[in-house]
This record gives sequence, structure tokens and C-alpha cells, in this order.
Amino acid sequence: EPFEANLLRLPGIPYTRDEAGNIRNGFELHIVNKTNSTTRFQITPVQDPASPGSLNYILPMSTVDIEPLGSRRVPFFVTMDEKQFTKERPIIVRIDASHATSSTTSTPAGSAKTVNGRFLGSPHHEAH
Repeated sequence: EPFEANLLRLPGIPYTRDEAGNIRNGFELHIVNKTNSTTRFQITPVQDPASPGSLNYILPMSTVDIEPLGSRRVPFFVTMDEKQFTKERPIIVRIDASHATSSTTSTPAGSAKTVNGRFLGSPHHEAH
């Protein structure tokens, strides 16, 4: 396969809450280019069909170029309004590969992967 991709949770506490009442999870996408040419990777969050629109992805880098046999760690965050949180939700990220440097060579068809994680939190409790 032309590349490897893994979704890792950032070290530390699994989630935090901000002042605005959002739950935030931190992740890191680890991408390894296994080819002999510089490859451009497009990173696209995929909304879970079972809970569309409830998760917001904060992805500072949606495209990364990785040198031959190189790797890159791409941190990103996922947030959700704590009032909407009822249970863990799937995190789904799609990675598509294409050659960055040459238009004459093409990456084999099917050079895309989907990686999955879990959005963690705890239900919101109204103060009485």
C-alpha cells in the first residue's frame, strides 16, 4: 500500500470543556508515505451519518506534502456543544493521496484510507 495512516488521541486528559460549553477532544493523524515520490495528502473529516452536523472539526492543515518514505503528524481538534452530547460519537477522517510534484505519474486508484476514532465526553447537567 502506498501509505499508512493512524489516528491517535493526543496525550493527556481525553477531553476538556471550554467556557463556551463545548467539549473538545484532541487527536493526531500520523501519515507515513511509503512511496518513492513526494505525495500530497488531502485530509477530510467525514460527518457520521447517524449524528450529522454535531461535531466540528478544527483542522489547521487539511493538505500535507510528505517526502518519499517520510512521515508527518497532523494534530487536530474536534468539538461539540456539551448540550448535544449524549454518548460517544465516531470520529471519521478520510485521507486521499496524490503525487505532489509530477503530473505524469498518478497514484494507483484506491489510494485513500479512512481512519476512525471516538469522540469522548460526559453529558451536560443543568445546575438547578
